Amino acid sequence: MEKIDDETLLEALKKKLEENRIAVTNLRAMTQNLEAVNEKLRQSESLKTDFLSNIRNEINNPLASIMGLTKQVVDRKADADRTREIAGMIYHEAFDLDFQLRNIFAAAELEAGETTPSVALVDVAALVRNQLAAFGHKRQRKKFPSTFSASARTVTGSRSRRTRSGSRRSYPTSLPMLLSSAMKGRA
Repeated sequence: MEKIDDETLLEALKKKLEENRIAVTNLRAMTQNLEAVNEKLRQSESLKTDFLSNIRNEINNPLASIMGLTKQVVDRKADADRTREIAGMIYHEAFDLDFQLRNIFAAAELEAGETTPSVALVDVAALVRNQLAAFGHKRQRKKFPSTFSASARTVTGSRSRRTRSGSRRSYPTSLPMLLSSAMKGRA
């Protein structure tokens, strides 16, 4: 058996103590990183819970209204004028539900990577007119202004000022959201 002198033994112990100190420092850093990731996970779970709660409300509220209103018509507890009024309310609720579902699905497709932005020429003026028409019932109820004019006479290069390059989906998705938000702000 080989004898180890005190100096060699001390050097070996110092080396092991240094390795241990480095390991403890690394472990503390990893623990801090794990705690930070854990906190982000908690926040993410909280956001997911809030998101799902909001989605449930956005779907369940119009759906419950539609079901209640159609029950009144089915039970024939309404005269012809009231039936027309109820049909209008059903349309409004179905419109809102469709709007919310389209937004939810568009966001989910983007999040899942199933949709990628693609650039196309979009006739913004026609799109604005179509959306104003689609939101006609809401505009009337909220007394939201509906005047819009666009001139297609000015041409720059190969396209008119009415058309813009943009994501094929961004304009049709964003414009209804903007209109809806603007109308929600009205009394």
